[in-house]
Amino acid sequence: MNKLLIFSLIALILMGCNEPPKYDLVIEKVNLFDGHEDLGTVNVAINDDTIAAITANKLHAGSTIDGSGKFMIPGLVNAMYMPIVWKIYKKATL
Repeated sequence: MNKLLIFSLIALILMGCNEPPKYDLVIEKVNLFDGHEDLGTVNVAINDDTIAAITANKLHAGSTIDGSGKFMIPGLVNAMYMPIVWKIYKKATL
């Protein structure tokens, strides 16, 4: 019985020792602004063209960018694009 208990405990410990996920790109120590408030300094992981993780924990990646002193504002590109579309629309409807 004791051997089974010890074996089970060792198996559980080994299963919990997985490698952390690895991402394509990590932007470290960047200030994140979500459009309403500053969410503080975070690490942002990106796979392909998708944000895969946002965390204060250390992330592992093939490439890293130091974002110290910089702000990340997801969606700002789309917000800046709309005035241009509006001007084109107004000219087309005149």
